[in-house]
Order: sequence, then C-alpha cells, then structure tokens
Amino acid sequence: MNKPFNTLAIILLPLLFSFCGNSKIKNLQSPPFKVVNAVYSYWVGGQPGVKGIKIKIAIDNPSIKLDSVYFRGNALELQKDMTSQLPTFIGTYIFPYKPPVDLIMSDNSVQEYGNKPHPISSKKQRNLKKNEALISYKYNQKRVYFKINELTEEIESTFKN
Repeated sequence: MNKPFNTLAIILLPLLFSFCGNSKIKNLQSPPFKVVNAVYSYWVGGQPGVKGIKIKIAIDNPSIKLDSVYFRGNALELQKDMTSQLPTFIGTYIFPYKPPVDLIMSDNSVQEYGNKPHPISSKKQRNLKKNEALISYKYNQKRVYFKINELTEEIESTFKN
C-alpha cells in the first residue's frame, strides 16, 4: 500500500514545483515598461587596482523604479539618474582589489611548494549568458524580475578632444 503512494509522490512533487517556476517566468516576459537602452561599461580609477563596471538602463515608464540588477555574477543596487530625460537607472560595482601574487615557477615541483592555489568562487551563479542581466523592481506591491537579453558594451573615452 505504501509503495504506490511513494511512487505517486515521487512523480507528482516535481511536477508541482515545475508549475511554481513557470509562474515566475511569466513575470519575466511582460513588464509594464519597455527597455529603451541598456548599456554597460568598464572603468578604471586613479589608484592601482581600482576598477569596476557601470550599468545604465533607460525605460519608458516613469512610474516604475528599478531597484537592482544581477549582471555577470555581481548584484548591483540601481539609483535613478536625475540628469536624464528618460527614467534612467545606474548601478556601479567596484571589483575587489587583489594585490599581485608572487608565484614561484620552476621545473622542480618541490620549489613551487609555497604557492597558494586560486580560490574557488562560492557565488551562486544564475543561468544567464554573458550579456544578459536580471532586473528587480516592485509592481503592485510584488517583487518582479525581468531579464534583459542583450546589454551592449559602451566604450567610454577618458580623453576628450
């Protein structure tokens, strides 16, 4: 008697959870705004090791406030750009500084004994491609997510003529 019940539970539970995931995907496909422009750029600061990434997202609906974005393994808080005519949100991420490491390279592995291995990233990766981003915002008192399929890289010139 227990065996048919266990088999039925094993089959039905994954199906129930798969429907929960599909409801989130529907929220991703129909936002109350249109993305007008979505760009990212890398920047380098004046001090050694100071660098990061900046994301700008412009939308056409001024009543929506985007609050965060997940891009290339980094979560960024978005702030509204008050200088733009369109509702534009900017997020900046500063890469952590990693001082240069002295490695001993030798044919003899005993001499390389003091080298430390590269750390393994423990960040939970989402299933996003290289130029995709996941945006978070609130709509009707609910947290909603929207995936931007293609962010374009904007090359900023530091030397202006």
